[in-house]
Amino acid sequence: MKRKRSDQTKLIEHVFIDGYPPKNPKPQLSFLQPPQASVGRQLSSDFQGMLNMLIDQAYPPNACPSCFEVFTARSEAKEHFKEQHRGEKTYQCLAHNCEQSYSSKPGLRYHLLNGHQATLVSDKE
Repeated sequence: MKRKRSDQTKLIEHVFIDGYPPKNPKPQLSFLQPPQASVGRQLSSDFQGMLNMLIDQAYPPNACPSCFEVFTARSEAKEHFKEQHRGEKTYQCLAHNCEQSYSSKPGLRYHLLNGHQATLVSDKE
C-alpha cells in the first residue's frame, strides 16, 4: 500500500540523526518543492527509503547541489553534475556535529547509515 505524500513528509520530519533533527546544509535549495515520487521511484515506508527521501529533501534531485542550477528532469541534473562538478564533495552530512562531505548521494547515504545513529521517532513516543 502506498503512503500519501503528507504521510511521507510527516515521517521524514521525524528522522533524527544522533538524537537531533537533521540540519539543512544547503538552505539555498530549500526554495524548491520537496521531491515527489515518480515512475521508477515509489514512496517507501522502510527506513532506508525514509533516509533516501530525507537526502532528496536536503538535495532535491532536479537541482545541482554545487551551483544550484535547476533542471526539469533529475537525469539532466545528474548529467550536469557529472560533467561540470566531477569530484566535488558537495553532499554535506546532515548530522549537526559532522563536517564530512561526499561527491555522491550514495556516499552520503552510506555514511549516514554506518557513521551515525539515525532513528525514526514516532508521534506516540
